[in-house]
Amino acid sequence: MTTRRPMLGSIVPILLGLMLGLAAAGCGSEEVEVDPALESSAETEMAVVDHDGAQWAVGRGVALRMPEGWTDYQAEALSNDGTTYEWAVGLPADTRPLPAGIQFSMGMEGKGAPFDTLPTATRELAELAPGYKLLDEGEVNVPGAEAAAFIRFEKEIDLGDGPVLVEQLQLILDMPSGEVSVLRFVGEAGMWDEQMGNAYDSLMVAETAAT
Repeated sequence: MTTRRPMLGSIVPILLGLMLGLAAAGCGSEEVEVDPALESSAETEMAVVDHDGAQWAVGRGVALRMPEGWTDYQAEALSNDGTTYEWAVGLPADTRPLPAGIQFSMGMEGKGAPFDTLPTATRELAELAPGYKLLDEGEVNVPGAEAAAFIRFEKEIDLGDGPVLVEQLQLILDMPSGEVSVLRFVGEAGMWDEQMGNAYDSLMVAETAAT
């Protein structure tokens, strides 16, 4: 395992949103104490939750503290192939040069690609992007997850005002109940600490059994 943070990060999430008592949670490599307000089952729809003076993205077994000024874009939706729940949070959509944010592709048990194959498939797809440059990849410790892997790279995107160099950190989570979920942290290249660091560090798998 690498350390909890693989340093730096990246960009591609908000676009999805534009288009379309304490309990121990998880049984992965690191147990984490989670306030019940931040717990959810794999069947719980993603939503913004006000908790302890901050806004959190909560649902489908994960919880993540949103940076100040972030918002969601639309209600969670089913992916075109019916294998994931899609949702996104980030800066307002009209933010330029980039509405930095996070896209959630939350898996369903028994559907989609298995965890072991996704890191390689993710890298091969990323390599097709304009301006692609690999920055880092490997395993990482996410509290509450059974296992986690990441790939961090640069790429170019165009929101209509010309190309923007972004950093994207794609995090693949093997969830306790058997789902495989992917979170895409997307921000301006070189701006990881300012735009993504605290959100990434707050991420935890807080999955409970469905009620």
